[in-house]
Amino acid sequence: MLNLEIEIKNKDYLILIAFLILFILMIGIKPVNAIDSSDWESVNVTNVTFKIPPGMEGGRLIETSYSKGNVFHFGIRSLENDRDLANSFGDESTSDDLIDAKEETLSNHYLVVLTTYVNVCKSNVTYVYLPINETIFVISFNGTEITPEIEEIINNTPESEMSKKEFYSKLEQSQKDYINARIDEESYTSYMRGYRQGESDEKSSSNVRYRYLPIYYAK
Repeated sequence: MLNLEIEIKNKDYLILIAFLILFILMIGIKPVNAIDSSDWESVNVTNVTFKIPPGMEGGRLIETSYSKGNVFHFGIRSLENDRDLANSFGDESTSDDLIDAKEETLSNHYLVVLTTYVNVCKSNVTYVYLPINETIFVISFNGTEITPEIEEIINNTPESEMSKKEFYSKLEQSQKDYINARIDEESYTSYMRGYRQGESDEKSSSNVRYRYLPIYYAK
């Protein structure tokens, strides 16, 4: 009877040791996608510090943007006013070259991710729109997937002071602003063309049509 109790205790002890070893191993093993960005170069764009991954450092930095090669290869821009937002998100989200659009959340950041085909560089380019502090930024890069490096850039930025509703409302409004501006521009161009050709206002009016990308935000 005594021997049986000793055997049971020994088994319990061995199981406990095995769990402790497993726990220590799990702590020591980093996830496959874990990235150490402690030695990455830092740049300041509109008073926000961004970590720049290897291969993308040494780019062109001005107060409101950073780019390596060009914004289609890799870029970070702040969209500080309605015009900037309309010319970026409004343009890309209503383009016929839009391939994909999705909403994501990463490190307490609300993201709207657009992928378009850019004829200038003959490749797909992804734009990640996110609020940081009180400003909307866009991170652009060549490709169709958010890589671990792009995730690490976002992970290292301050959280947004903008609500999800406010963020998505600004994006929706930028679409309307962009579309209305283009319609006005096309209408004026058509009018002037018709005027020069002696056509009536009705015949020379613009027939341009744009599509809206629906943005669903929290009520």
